[in-house]
Amino acid sequence: MSNFQAAKLYSLPQNFVVVDEFRIEGFSEDEAVSYETESDAVEHLVSADGEVTVSTTNDERMVVTITVMETSESCRRLDGLRRRQRDEMKQGRLETVGYSHSDRINGDLVRGEGIFLSYGKPSKGKGAGTREFQILLPYSAAKTNLAPNIGL
Repeated sequence: MSNFQAAKLYSLPQNFVVVDEFRIEGFSEDEAVSYETESDAVEHLVSADGEVTVSTTNDERMVVTITVMETSESCRRLDGLRRRQRDEMKQGRLETVGYSHSDRINGDLVRGEGIFLSYGKPSKGKGAGTREFQILLPYSAAKTNLAPNIGL
């Protein structure tokens, strides 16, 4: 019987991020993709006499932040998609972009139709800079090992 615990495997190349049928690569050194839900899974109220009521929310919105090197092809492609979406909105049309992220190691999966929120926020430093793109997924579908059915 061994007292040693097995090491855990993580590999960014086993994560596939696709925006509008284009695989995103060229992530920044420290950041790749992060997610933030727009509201809590439940809301709670307490009455004047101390009775607590908990209600589930129907808010499935999720904001995806993708951070790529400004020298990458992905940066150029994401900025082109963002510009195209902005131009369509000026014409009164809302054209969404498809979004998918799957982690082949732990089974995480996030999908949805997205709307760009940011304009490729730049970050400069000692080396090549990065660009941060935020995409709103109004009706996201996410399945993770930590939270098995977010928005499904």
